[in-house]
Parts: sequence; C-alpha cells; structure tokens
Amino acid sequence: MIGKEKKKAKRPRSPREELLEMLKRQREELEKIKPEERVRIPEPPPERWQCREVKLERAMRELGVEPMFPELFDLATTCPEVFDCYRKLSVLWEDAKSREVIFKAAWTGADIAKVVDLLWRGELEEAEKAARP
Repeated sequence: MIGKEKKKAKRPRSPREELLEMLKRQREELEKIKPEERVRIPEPPPERWQCREVKLERAMRELGVEPMFPELFDLATTCPEVFDCYRKLSVLWEDAKSREVIFKAAWTGADIAKVVDLLWRGELEEAEKAARP
C-alpha cells in the first residue's frame, strides 16, 4: 500500500454545522436579490389624511371585546367615564361591604359615579349616605 493514502471516514455533521450551512445558503440567496427589492417602502398617505386618536369605547366595540363582569359594565354605563368607573367597580366588587353599598345604590337609583368615587377614596359612611334614596 505504498503511495495510497488511507481515506478517513466522514464523521456525521452536528446540528450546529447543518444550521450554519443553511444560514450560509440563505445569505447567498439574499445577496442575489437587488437591494431596492429587499425593502418595501410604503406609499405615502393621501394629502388629506390625518392621524387621530380612537376612543377606547369605540375600539373595544369594533374589536368585539366583552367585559368580564357584564353587570358591572351595565352599572358603569351610567357614569360619565365608563371605563374608569368599570375599573373601579371591578376592584371594589371584591370587598363585601363595598358590594352591599353598590347594590343599595343600584336598587335605589342613586348616582353610581358618586358612590363609586366615594368608595374608591375609602369613605364608606359617605358612600352609604349617597346610596340612600
């Protein structure tokens, strides 16, 4: 066996080596694409177009978002700030004393916004007075 070199057995490629090879092929393919074709620049907006803020109520209605506590949301619709009132109601609902005052206010037709605001500030006695008819 003079003059012939012994061939080494190929070792299996590791997953890392295979991934590096795939990345190398992807880079080569990207280099073939012209630079102006790589990035898509959006068309400019029309002249009369203006960005504006969408109200939270409208966005939730259009996206079909429903409240976790529908009864509390119905109560909150009587408040000027519906979502702020709903947020406070959902937190106050966990306290038994606050829940009783909210029930009383709902049954007597009292101003829910005022009662919720008083409860939120921790003035339980004032909230009970406001919940009376």
